[in-house]
Amino acid sequence: MIRQEIPDTAPAPIPTIRDNYRFHLFLLTGQPLTLSRVVREQIVNQEWPEDVRVTVDVDAVNML
Repeated sequence: MIRQEIPDTAPAPIPTIRDNYRFHLFLLTGQPLTLSRVVREQIVNQEWPEDVRVTVDVDAVNML
C-alpha cells in the first residue's frame, strides 16, 4: 500500500492554451518511485480519446 497525500485541487497556472484545457494533479508521497510506477501503469491501461494527451512528470520543475 502506498501512503500518499492529495492536496487541495487547483487550476493549472495556464488553464487553456489554444482552446486546449489543462489540468494538474499533484500527489505527494514518501515513495515517489512506487507511486510513479503505479500511476504510469494506470494511465497506460486506460483508453483515452484521440484528442487527450496525458503526461506524468515526477519532480516537475516547470509547471507550465
